[in-house]
Amino acid sequence: MELEAVSKGIRSLNYILDMLFVRLALMRMIIVPLLDKAFPSLFTSRADFSWLYLAISIVIYFLYYFVSEATTGMTVGKLLTQTIVVTDYGERPTTRTFLFRTLWRFVPFEVLSWFAYAGWHDTQTGTTVVSKSQWQAFQEQQSEEELEAQE
Repeated sequence: MELEAVSKGIRSLNYILDMLFVRLALMRMIIVPLLDKAFPSLFTSRADFSWLYLAISIVIYFLYYFVSEATTGMTVGKLLTQTIVVTDYGERPTTRTFLFRTLWRFVPFEVLSWFAYAGWHDTQTGTTVVSKSQWQAFQEQQSEEELEAQE
């Protein structure tokens, strides 16, 4: 049994759901209001706010992708679409792989790499996104084959 990557449509949906979650739920409803209460003088000028918002956004996006994928293999988007990040060999990626996968997302124009082929954050780290149920079936098959080989 070979694992098949989910469609670009599902990957796009994951991206949209993750962007909505980070921008609306994390940034607008939690992070910015908390910072505004803690440091009201930070948001006095529009120019300062733009740069500050950009800097905070980069940190939040990094933490969001790295922590959620390194701990569960999924982001909110992947959770809702029942997909998961695995290596090209169907294994769970290492924390180091998730770190580099997250860093690749910040390379300028990385999002455009999807128009030609899989995104750089996948190709450069040897990862892909598959259906969670397909991956679970793959894992069960691998376990059965290992048991048979031991007998």
